[in-house]
Amino acid sequence: MKDTIHNTRLLLHRLGDLRSHVEDSVWDARQLDEMEMAELIWGRDPDIKIGAIQRSVTRTEILVADVEKLYQEWKQSGKSRRDTQIRQIIHRKYIEKEELGDIAKNEGLSKGQALEFLNIGVSELASIFFGIDGFHQAG
Repeated sequence: MKDTIHNTRLLLHRLGDLRSHVEDSVWDARQLDEMEMAELIWGRDPDIKIGAIQRSVTRTEILVADVEKLYQEWKQSGKSRRDTQIRQIIHRKYIEKEELGDIAKNEGLSKGQALEFLNIGVSELASIFFGIDGFHQAG
């Protein structure tokens, strides 16, 4: 459970850095077809000689695209006022990089309530990002 929650927080916190890594790279993974992409990621074809930077960019690009898509779907799935607050707190903390105390104040919550909502959101995202493994560990 700790690893999944930790990794979810890390992904959210570093998402901008990961996106920059892909955008600023001279290597463009879109140059590859699906078979080449699979071979690059999993290293199954010893005849393909691709550097560590290319491999890193490709894997990071896939990770960022998946995380951003899942995050946006989760963000839009909130129905209640509480769901909206949870999503707002996650966004402001990890995407906007605001301090939790400031977020709590602006949301009309105590810092403890904001932290509780933050933890709920991270737990929900852990289940989404890591699938059934995250669900079992985060639940």
